[in-house]
Amino acid sequence: MDKPIVNVIVDLERGLDPARLHEIRSTLADLAGVVHAQPSERLERMMLVGYDPRVISAQAILESVRRRGLGAHLVGM
Repeated sequence: MDKPIVNVIVDLERGLDPARLHEIRSTLADLAGVVHAQPSERLERMMLVGYDPRVISAQAILESVRRRGLGAHLVGM
C-alpha cells in the first residue's frame, strides 16, 4: 500500500532573505514524515510541503516554523 501524501502550503512572513528561506526549507525537509518542502517559484514565501499525515500533522509542521521565530500560517489545498 502506498503512503498517503498530503500537501499544505505554509505562508511564511514576508521579507525572508534567501539564506533564511533555505534554512526553513531544510528544517521542514528534515522532519520525520515530510516528503518535500519547496518554495513556490512565483512567491518564495509560500512553501509547498508534502507530508505523510500518519507520521506528522500540518499543525506540527507549522509549529516547527514558528519555533524558529517566524510568523507563518497554513493555506489548505
